[in-house]
Amino acid sequence: LNLIFFLTITLCMAVRFISRPAAVKESFRDGNESYYAPTCLLAIATIILGAEGYGTSACGPWLQVALRIVFWIYVALSVLSAIIHNWYLYHLAMARQQPFPIAQLLPSFPAMLSGTIASSIAANQPRDQALPILIGGVTLQGFGFLMSLLIYAEYQYFLAKHGLPERAKRPQMFIAVGPWSFTALALIGMAKEAVKAFPSRYIISYADPMSAGNITVSTGDIAIVIASFFAIFVWAMAFFYLCIAAISVLASTRIFGGAGAPPMSVVYWGMVF
Repeated sequence: LNLIFFLTITLCMAVRFISRPAAVKESFRDGNESYYAPTCLLAIATIILGAEGYGTSACGPWLQVALRIVFWIYVALSVLSAIIHNWYLYHLAMARQQPFPIAQLLPSFPAMLSGTIASSIAANQPRDQALPILIGGVTLQGFGFLMSLLIYAEYQYFLAKHGLPERAKRPQMFIAVGPWSFTALALIGMAKEAVKAFPSRYIISYADPMSAGNITVSTGDIAIVIASFFAIFVWAMAFFYLCIAAISVLASTRIFGGAGAPPMSVVYWGMVF
C-alpha cells in the first residue's frame, strides 16, 4: 500500500511538471514548496523501514545485502540534499518568504532519519556490517538533532514574540514533534543493537589500553543506559510540542470558536508527526 501511494503521488507530480516545466523552478522558489521538497527522501526512508519490517521474515538473505546497500545510498543522497538544499535556501534568503521558522527543519530531516533506519536494519546485519551502520546512524542523528536545536531557538522566539502563526500555517507546527521523538526512537534502537554489535571494550580500550581483567560492564551496556535516559529526556519535549500544535490547530476550528479549519495546502503534511 505504501509503494502504491508513493508511485501514485510520484506519477501525479511527474504529470504536473511535464505538463508545465516551469513549475519545477517555481516550486523550488516558493516559500512553502521549496522547504517541503526533501520530504520525498522521507518517503523513501519509510519504504526502507517497511522493507525491513515486512520483508525480512518473507525473503532470503539477499534482502539484508540489498538493504545495507540502499542504506548507504540513502545516507549519501540525504547528506548531499542537506548540504546543497540548505545552501540554496541560504543563497536565496528563503526565510524571508517563509517567516515561520519550523519549516527550516525539513532540509536536514532526511539525514537525521538515517539513525532511525540504522536502528531498524542493524539487527539483521552481520556484526562487521552492523557496526559502521550504527556509527553512521549516530553521526547523522546527531547532525539532524543539533541542526534542529538551532531552529527550535528561532521557533520558540517567534512564538513568544509574534504569538501563534496564522491558521493556514498552524498544521506545520507538528513538525516540531519530529526531531525529539525520532531521536528518542533511534538512540534506543541503536543502543539496543550496540549491545550485540559492539565489541565488549569498544572505545574503552582506546582510552585505557593497558587495562585488563574481567569485564563487568560492556560498551553496549553503557550505550543503552545513556540512550535510554537521554531518550526519556527528549521525549518530554516531543510531548510538549505535540500538545502545543494540537491545541493551536483545534483552536482555529469552528467547534472551538475559531474561524474554521485552514484551507488545504502543502503545510498539512506536517500533521504526519
